[in-house]
Amino acid sequence: ANYADWYRTVKPHEIDENTILVGHSAGCGFFLKYLSENPEIKCDKLIMVAPFNDLFEKYGEFLQCDLDTNLSTRINAMHVFYSLDEPVDGIKETVNYIENNFPDTKLKTFEDKGHFCFGNDGNGSFPELLDIILR
Repeated sequence: ANYADWYRTVKPHEIDENTILVGHSAGCGFFLKYLSENPEIKCDKLIMVAPFNDLFEKYGEFLQCDLDTNLSTRINAMHVFYSLDEPVDGIKETVNYIENNFPDTKLKTFEDKGHFCFGNDGNGSFPELLDIILR
């Protein structure tokens, strides 16, 4: 993935105190970096599903940055969805990092959602995510 490409895709969209951002896997890492590099941006919710942030720096510059330690002061609520049977290396470490650095983050743990790919439950629904969005 190329950070500049993702940046150009997101930048034209207005993000403000009413915006809900939802990221999956590396998309979560992108939003953490994007928000860290743009300290003027505030949003209502940042919802991270199976968040990945390349803490071991295996994948180049895409997700590498110093995360803003004050990030949670600009976001009304941060949520993480994590499954105990997560098959992707680095997800658990990213979840731990988020919990340690942003202690107000709300963690929702599942036992059997894997990497939360479409159709894990047989019908593709994710009511827990919808509940957080609508709340």
